[in-house]
Amino acid sequence: AIEAANLGIWSIDTRTREVTEYPLPYRYSWPYGLAVDKNHMVWITPMTGDNLFKFNPFTEQFTVFPLPTLGTDGRFVSVDNRTDPPTVWVPYYGTSKIARIQFRTASGTQVSGR
Repeated sequence: AIEAANLGIWSIDTRTREVTEYPLPYRYSWPYGLAVDKNHMVWITPMTGDNLFKFNPFTEQFTVFPLPTLGTDGRFVSVDNRTDPPTVWVPYYGTSKIARIQFRTASGTQVSGR
């Protein structure tokens, strides 16, 4: 199980009761919204900043995705696991918008031979 903490996220091993804390990449980026996709990637919207964080529990590394609008105030995150790879949705309360984050697959990035 993974839960939001004050300055990062915690991973709790329910068998051993071991708790591991992973601080977010930017100082004062308290986690607000959190969702886990079908590939076990953890998506986090911080209370401050216009970013989306992805935490990979296998490598224990964060990836930062800057959002395309400033002043987003993104409080929640939702994952559509019907797509491959999953699509991530972030509503912007500060600007009355919504962002859809889609990722290309390896086959979708190949250039045709023409």
